[in-house]
Amino acid sequence: MRIVPPDAGAELSAARRIRNAALRSFADHGVYATSMRRVARLAKVSVGLVQYYFKSKGGLRRAVDKFVLDLAMRALGKPVGEGSAEAVSTEIAAHIVELLRSHPHAVAYARRSLLEADRTSFVLFDTLFELVRSQLKELAARGLLRDDIDLDWAALHVIFVNVGPILLEPAVNRHFDHPLLSDEGLDRFQKNASALFLYGLYKHEPRTDTPGTSQEGARKERSS
Repeated sequence: MRIVPPDAGAELSAARRIRNAALRSFADHGVYATSMRRVARLAKVSVGLVQYYFKSKGGLRRAVDKFVLDLAMRALGKPVGEGSAEAVSTEIAAHIVELLRSHPHAVAYARRSLLEADRTSFVLFDTLFELVRSQLKELAARGLLRDDIDLDWAALHVIFVNVGPILLEPAVNRHFDHPLLSDEGLDRFQKNASALFLYGLYKHEPRTDTPGTSQEGARKERSS
């Protein structure tokens, strides 16, 4: 894959059009059903130009994966502002919803890729997991999370709650007046996902036991 310098002007625009065309085709038809010719037709360029920049369909997929992962890193990897747990939760939810709203083709591609469960999709999932876990670790260090939190499972729960509806979007849409990825659907999604992590589902009552086992405690039990 040819690396295009950042000041390449029209050349860079052509490379982006090709990458975006590949992203749309991968999202709509899957990687295996997408040909270099289809990408060239969508991008309104020659097949030769696609090969010039990306060499092969594998090169196209690597470029698309990098683009999608960069979007995820910008949404989930940016520093979270100071404030209460409610303010932080609202900010994180807003970052995720903005990603869903602004890049529907990237979301559709990630959904298809994760469901195909191939080696490339595992890289995507692992990157999401590490991004979320790192963010939660920072919030825990700031005293915004429960002391007994299991960071691994907490990261998975965040992914499941936010990615699950996207993976099941056609089925989810049957239960609401507005599609999930519409403005109304995303606003409702943001509000309820944030509330779930902030307040949970059950009423809080005084307790004498610890509801969960922390990672450190579990490790000590295993080593004893």
